[in-house]
Amino acid sequence: FSTMLRDDIKKKKDYLDSFDSSTFKLEFEKFDIETGESLAGAHMSIYKAEDMDGNRVKEGATPIISWVTEKGVAYKVNKLPVGTYAIVEFEAPSGYLPAAPVLFEITDANTVKTSMFDDFTKVEFEKIDTDNKPVIGAQMGLFYAEVTDRIIENAIEVWITSENNHRVDRLPVGNYVLVEFSAP
Repeated sequence: FSTMLRDDIKKKKDYLDSFDSSTFKLEFEKFDIETGESLAGAHMSIYKAEDMDGNRVKEGATPIISWVTEKGVAYKVNKLPVGTYAIVEFEAPSGYLPAAPVLFEITDANTVKTSMFDDFTKVEFEKIDTDNKPVIGAQMGLFYAEVTDRIIENAIEVWITSENNHRVDRLPVGNYVLVEFSAP
C-alpha cells in the first residue's frame, strides 16, 4: 500500500469509529443476475446520498468506505450514522457490467441487508453472405488476441454456424480474434 492509500483508509476508519456503540449495520452481497451465484472482484464504495447526481458520483466526492467483494462473503459495515447512502460499483468483475447504484437508508439501530445483481456481457456472432442471408456450416472460433510467435492461442469457443446467431457470455473486456476455420 502507498502511504496515501494507508492515510485514506485510516481517515475512513476514524470516521466510522467516531460513532457511538449503538451501531447501525449494513450487510451487502453481490450476485450474478442470471445464476444468483455470489460474485468476487467487484470494486464497491459507499457514498452519502448527497454525493450522488442520479447514477453518478459528484466530482470531488469522497467515499465513506471502499472494498472488493469476495465470493460467498457478505461485506459488513458496523458503524454508519443515520442517513441515506448509495452503494456504487466502480469496477465490475471480469465479464460483467457495472450495476446501477443502490440507495439505502439507515433510520435507527438497525441492520440493513441489501444486494446488487450484475448483468454479464453478451456478444452475438452471425455469418452472412452478400445477400444478407445466414451462412450455415462454417466452422468458427473465438480466441483471445494474444499472439505468441505468430500463433493465436487460448481458444475461448469453437462452433459451427447455423441460421441462428451464436452467443458468447461473460467475455472480459479485451481484444479478440474471430477465425473461420472452414467454409461450408
